[in-house]
Amino acid sequence: LEQEVERRQRLGQESAARKALISKSYLPVRPDVYNTLQDEALAPEFLAAAEYSRSPGADFEGLLQRLETVSGEKRIYRVPV
Repeated sequence: LEQEVERRQRLGQESAARKALISKSYLPVRPDVYNTLQDEALAPEFLAAAEYSRSPGADFEGLLQRLETVSGEKRIYRVPV
């Protein structure tokens, strides 16, 4: 039981160490995929929602006006990307 407690206490440190190692050594196989995403490739509805979200007066109700409601009861929304 003590070993399991110690293992769980080390999880955060080990996870941070793995993350740092991956960040230092990761090289994308296809860097062009990461660098070429342009606004033209995104749906206008998504761009409108993103632009609204960045605006100073943005609020939840205003954002909902830009999203399609799938289930209001379950608070499930959809926006094309």
